[in-house]
Amino acid sequence: MVGVFGPSNTQYYLQQIQGKMIEQGLELIKIDQHSNADGKGLIKLINQRYSLYFVNSELANYRIKNLQLQGIENKGSYKSLEYHIGFAKAYINKRFIVRFNRAILQLSRRSAFKVIWQKWQKWQSRPGNIEPCIYRN
Repeated sequence: MVGVFGPSNTQYYLQQIQGKMIEQGLELIKIDQHSNADGKGLIKLINQRYSLYFVNSELANYRIKNLQLQGIENKGSYKSLEYHIGFAKAYINKRFIVRFNRAILQLSRRSAFKVIWQKWQKWQSRPGNIEPCIYRN
């Protein structure tokens, strides 16, 4: 049984992997989707209720540290994703977008993102890079 938090991007990618396995005639994996990203999936892995847990690596690392979990390790990553900020035109005026973009540019020129990154290193990944990965006990 492979555990995954969902609905989520990690669940979507795990289902894509499952689809490719079906196309190749491989044995079907059973997926258990749970709706809470509170670390219980990792606990199920430790308690051998899952043979694998497919999860965002930053979230897993945070939960492992936060909940002081032991006995599991990262067995690799599947792919990196970038997240972006978007605004709904119906609710945000152009002046706000211009101010927002200028503020981001100023922060970038002052290397503020690097300072922020150093402050929040607990996430162990550069902002914007999210790598779903597989954990196993």
